[in-house]
Amino acid sequence: DAFFQSPTARFGDDVMAAFPSAEEDVREAARCFALERYTACVFHCMRILETGLAQLGRALALEPATNWNNALNQIEKEIRSRNIATHGAAWKKDEAFFAEAATHFRAVKNAWRNHTMHGREAFDEDRSKIVFESTAALMRHLSERLSENE
Repeated sequence: DAFFQSPTARFGDDVMAAFPSAEEDVREAARCFALERYTACVFHCMRILETGLAQLGRALALEPATNWNNALNQIEKEIRSRNIATHGAAWKKDEAFFAEAATHFRAVKNAWRNHTMHGREAFDEDRSKIVFESTAALMRHLSERLSENE
């Protein structure tokens, strides 16, 4: 099974280089999927995304938040507070990048994270694959501009 044999392949080398602290959870998410431990796969995906969410906040010069809701509220407020006058002409491109990431994180939090982390729901193969692929896509998006190494 490709998920088991090449657990980081769907995330790609750029994500692994940008977010090395997430590598163990990437491997575990893929292995859990391969072993039909679908809720565990989603659990590890949420841990992967915590790495990305923290880096998104750091990129906006925000202090780490205690939970996803607080982090997203801070990030969204910071994005709204910026404009070309305060952050230069490049902000328009930056705004699109940050707004897309924040929108995805908010959707993940409300649809999957809260239900997984608070034991409210079990995931089947189809839904866990959607979460896994969505996690990989969001982390690829983040790796275009963000890195733990900076």
